[in-house]
Amino acid sequence: MALAKPLTSLVIIFIPCFIILAVASASVFEVKLFLGSATRGEITALIQDLQKLTVGAMALLIPEVVYAAVYLLSVDHILAILTMGGATFMELAVALQLLKRT
Repeated sequence: MALAKPLTSLVIIFIPCFIILAVASASVFEVKLFLGSATRGEITALIQDLQKLTVGAMALLIPEVVYAAVYLLSVDHILAILTMGGATFMELAVALQLLKRT
């Protein structure tokens, strides 16, 4: 038995990169929410923390849900990964645009 198996598709290498970008956009969203709550001086910390947690989790789950939906509909692994990458880049673009508005 070999310790490492050969890749079935070289496109799989992009998945960790897309996940890292999703984490980056989730971080940007949370920074945006933190800056918004810090400037207003609201004291409802529990609600703000739950909001930040929800937004961060959604930002991480969106690319995976997109991948799963496209793969289930098309049964095409490469198309699903490319769509996942598109969703990740769009998510990051929205996060950076929202951060610029602050």
